[in-house]
Amino acid sequence: MSPIVSTPLGNIQGIHRSTGDVYWGIPYAQPPVDNLLFRAPVPVIPWDTVLQATHGRENCVQEEGPFSSSHQSRDCLYLNVYVPEHQPSEQLPVVVWFHGGSWATGGTGAETDDGVRYDLGLFAQRVHAVVVTMNYRLNVFGFLYLQHLDNRYDSNCGLRDQLLALEWVHQNIACFGGDAQHITLMGQSAGAGSVLTIMSMPQINHLYERVILMSPPMDSYITRDEAIERTNLYLRMAPLDKLTDETICQTNIRFMKKLVLSGDNRCAFSPVIDGQLLSQHPRQGAMQCNKPMLIGYVSHETELFTPMIPKVVQWLFKNRLATLSEQMFFIPIDSFYAVYPGPKHKYIYRYTTPQMQEQGLHCCHSYEMPVIFGWKTSLCDPNDARTRAVGDSIGAKWSLFIHGKWDN
Repeated sequence: MSPIVSTPLGNIQGIHRSTGDVYWGIPYAQPPVDNLLFRAPVPVIPWDTVLQATHGRENCVQEEGPFSSSHQSRDCLYLNVYVPEHQPSEQLPVVVWFHGGSWATGGTGAETDDGVRYDLGLFAQRVHAVVVTMNYRLNVFGFLYLQHLDNRYDSNCGLRDQLLALEWVHQNIACFGGDAQHITLMGQSAGAGSVLTIMSMPQINHLYERVILMSPPMDSYITRDEAIERTNLYLRMAPLDKLTDETICQTNIRFMKKLVLSGDNRCAFSPVIDGQLLSQHPRQGAMQCNKPMLIGYVSHETELFTPMIPKVVQWLFKNRLATLSEQMFFIPIDSFYAVYPGPKHKYIYRYTTPQMQEQGLHCCHSYEMPVIFGWKTSLCDPNDARTRAVGDSIGAKWSLFIHGKWDN
């Protein structure tokens, strides 16, 4: 039977599955289009009819690539709620998931007509928690700094989307059986970078209890001056009055290549230390946070980029990729962990699935997620006995952290 939940915004109908109930495509903001383009998100207007949260909604417009999502639109500010089976009187802890993709690609919306990207239903069951996934604005829409051109534009719109979604969770999650006083923020790659950014904002400490950071890019943030320089470069390639979706997708690729060729390893679209939403570098700001933290990385982070290098010269880059893993992930994460003032745990993930072993692959950036979350991919069969055992084991351990039983 399809479940219906009553919230302050209106009634929401979801889907019952073997792992529990799921509610896909719930709006948390008004569509960021027309007069709201490049502006801070505006809360969604309540509805009178029953909202059919039975299918994923669109992801943010983005260029094509190995990590891009389909079903795209500027109207993308939706979230999903996964509720595992539990006792009616039981209030569950909550996990809010921030997807990665270099703040440029990805999304938790529709991937196919009957499924979404980052389906965390099995993970919700594994950790016995209500899990929320969200879309937020990406690339130009979320992180192009335009405020120096006109102060009617807002900076860091993608981060502002995340904060509004977090407010939505705080105000509405009890209707789904979640406990708003026990919220864990969890992200991977740029999603973990977003969580680190939130940790640097003491004014919103009350909105969450603990954090899980999976392979965060600790230094991929830019100053206001750098943001202005990048914006001017971008607009020379594509003027503001000609930013159609097609033009944006084409220009994003050229823009990223220019930055890489200049020697800048940071994400092309990154949170801006604007003096408003962000007053200091998130790595330094997060040192003011003392929330329980679980942080880690995988054993061969930057081998993810090997397929992008022509095979005839891959041997030249082997040592360079190992050095990049140290410079971009291992050293910054280890250094941050060493001085973090709150309760903390660190992990290093090394497991390779049988499919990865057959292709001679190590565990690189993002390859742990299908195992932990139970997704079937060309490199992961979640029904393989050993792979499932690894996923279950990690889920059990992380469940202790999410439930506050692993803080010492």
